[in-house]
Amino acid sequence: MSPICQGEVLTALPSSSLNGITGTWSPALNNQATTTYTFTPTAGQCATTTTLSISVNSTIIPTFNAVSPICQGDVLAALPISSLNGISGTWSPALDNQSTTTYTFTPTAGQCATTTTLTITVNPTIIPTFNAVSPICQGDVLTALPSSSLNGITGTWSPALNNQATTTYTFTPTAGQCASTATLSISVNPIINPTFNPVSPICQGDVLATLPSSSLNGITGTWNPALNNQATTTYTFTPTAGQCATTATLIITINPTITPTFDPVNPFCQGDVLPALPTSSLNGITGAWLPALNNQATTTYTFTPAAGICVSTASISISIIEQPIAQFSITPNDSVLIGATLYFQNSSLNAFSYIWQVNSQAFSNEVNPSYLTSDEEFLVFTLVALNQTCADTFEIQVPLMENSFIFSANCFTPDADEFNPTWKPFISENYDLANYHLTIYNRWGEVIWESFDYDAAWDGTYGIGGQAVQDGVYTWVLRLKKKKSDEVSIYSGSLLLLR
Repeated sequence: MSPICQGEVLTALPSSSLNGITGTWSPALNNQATTTYTFTPTAGQCATTTTLSISVNSTIIPTFNAVSPICQGDVLAALPISSLNGISGTWSPALDNQSTTTYTFTPTAGQCATTTTLTITVNPTIIPTFNAVSPICQGDVLTALPSSSLNGITGTWSPALNNQATTTYTFTPTAGQCASTATLSISVNPIINPTFNPVSPICQGDVLATLPSSSLNGITGTWNPALNNQATTTYTFTPTAGQCATTATLIITINPTITPTFDPVNPFCQGDVLPALPTSSLNGITGAWLPALNNQATTTYTFTPAAGICVSTASISISIIEQPIAQFSITPNDSVLIGATLYFQNSSLNAFSYIWQVNSQAFSNEVNPSYLTSDEEFLVFTLVALNQTCADTFEIQVPLMENSFIFSANCFTPDADEFNPTWKPFISENYDLANYHLTIYNRWGEVIWESFDYDAAWDGTYGIGGQAVQDGVYTWVLRLKKKKSDEVSIYSGSLLLLR
């Protein structure tokens, strides 16, 4: 009988031999080990016992070398179709490089061999993880990237660190680790040059507007040094930390202030015509003067340059010397005879020196001189009152032989009170009042009042309706005829009107 494999089914042995002998077999069939079975003929037959050996071959367990674990996705080599102990067969299922799988080896039929299994471990691929790297500014120092990931994968990076441009770096795990490559991008922000609108030049001392704390392209920062409106200065803008920006500079030009220069103006006498001040300075600056020229008082005039010129204002002071008012009286003022001594009472205003003249000949510089008359027919006494270069004259004619005189006050105050409200000269009786003619002139030689009536007095008005004249000095001229000689005499003087 053909050998069987251990555990295979054994067909029951025949109870009758090929030559017709019936009987039984012993021991019982055994599919686990080779056994010799004895056939014992049934009694009554002339037959002997016989034996039959059935070989039971041991079942072989196919053996294979273990397969090292692979990383998910690695190439799996085909499994061998023959075991280490010579058993041939096939494997199932198909190879899988994505997950751990147990494969079954089924021996080819006709071999006393069992199926066997082989497990191939497929380790999952780990993705190395790293902390993100904050963006840097172009040129900043880049710290070396870690050689080990947060989840324990070691490896190397490429390419070399680059602090000039945004770069994606690849991490390649060291061989033998089930890990994939990983990438890390480091942003390198370009350096921005802050830009600003230029600042127009200013004139020295002008107000400088505060420089902007944010550039035209959005960079914030601070400026130094402090603003200086006295000299051209370069200011540096330093960006606030954390911005990818360089410092920037801004130059503000300060144009020096030019001072206009002018020739000095000599003093003028009060009331003199003042020449117009020049509209262009000696150093070529044009402009205008304020206030209007004033020939009555010392005034400082300010020259304001035309707009757009970096020049300062300038000033000129024009001294107005107060106009002296010559005035005096003579004692005695009536019946002046030859040989009499005349005494002069000086009542001039604003004068500091005096020249006394008689008939155009100087006779004294005193304040209040005296004069001894001689055999002149008449005397004309003139007082020249001086204030620096300004002068005023006042004269009184004194006839001698006829013992006649005129007298006039040098000031009156028509201010509506009871004191000195009007003015007129006083005349001795030796004059013919029928030929009386008094004329009042203003400073410009205009007749503002006249009278042919000795009893009429001037009240400080002029024109129809009696308009009040301004305060000031007025000139009077008196024409008289002497009774005896019919000689016409003309007298004149200055009169101060004050309200």
